[in-house]
Amino acid sequence: MAKLIVLLWIISISVAACAAEMPSGEVPPGARMFLRGSSGPYRGRVIDAKSKQPTVGAIIVAVWYREVDALVQSNTVFYDAIEVVSDSLGYFVVDAPNIERRAPANTQFPVFTIFKPGYTYFEGYFATTDDLFNRKNKALLGTVELESISHLSKREQASKRPPDLRIRRIPSEKIPMFLEALRQSREDH
Repeated sequence: MAKLIVLLWIISISVAACAAEMPSGEVPPGARMFLRGSSGPYRGRVIDAKSKQPTVGAIIVAVWYREVDALVQSNTVFYDAIEVVSDSLGYFVVDAPNIERRAPANTQFPVFTIFKPGYTYFEGYFATTDDLFNRKNKALLGTVELESISHLSKREQASKRPPDLRIRRIPSEKIPMFLEALRQSREDH
């Protein structure tokens, strides 16, 4: 048992050392970035990838997860979510000071899902690590380009839809606009 504890301790120190060497400003796939209080809204813009025109009415879902320590590993669990809609110029603001102020330790930055029927979807972070941490000082964190899928076959369009976020244990009442847009995209295509 003592050898197992020492081995786990060595592994945790090695992982921490590797994480400390991660260059700032880069968000590698699967990286976990934790909140440090609440420091302003997440501002972004959604545009059409081809025309570069604003994508009006795109649904933006921000989901916060937190890590919960278990005996040997940590588990990532749903904490909270907010959804907003892009405006007539494609801009959106996710303002979540109450969520982030009351967030328990080990709460991660939100993962964004951006979707509009008839377009591909985006999922992930749309800004660098530095920009996320300093978002209060940024007029715009990033622009997300969605591609039209209207020219694709119905089968190809279906493969470009986002997953139903309820499979990730996000309560339906947190994402009604997203669920309606997903339902609409299934009926239309």
